[in-house]
Amino acid sequence: MTPKYSLIGPAVFMDERGNLYKKASDVSFIPIKNKYTVAEDRYVQRNLEKKGRDN
Repeated sequence: MTPKYSLIGPAVFMDERGNLYKKASDVSFIPIKNKYTVAEDRYVQRNLEKKGRDN
């Protein structure tokens, strides 16, 4: 199954799970990982665990 991406900004896309990607070529995307996206992932994971949920 091919993931679906939504356009967020110029050359920035988001998948169904909320992960950000930049366009590498016409058919491939590279995940955007920087200190801001990593911190947001930790925040979301921590709050999911508090509510007793998994990924």
